Amino acid sequence: MESGLMIMGIFIIITTYVEAKSDNSILSKESLKIFPNTIIAGYILGSVSIITALVFLFMAFC
Repeated sequence: MESGLMIMGIFIIITTYVEAKSDNSILSKESLKIFPNTIIAGYILGSVSIITALVFLFMAFC
């Protein structure tokens, strides 16, 4: 379970990073307003997933 959470977190962060680096020229102005919030949410969600996995691992071994 912990390794799955870590993999999910890393996957979310990588896909968010790829989306952040993609070409945004075809997006509408409204999409561009929402886009930075989506990137921030992706990084937060990925980080929370990894931190949760680390807490579970810590609890399992201590």
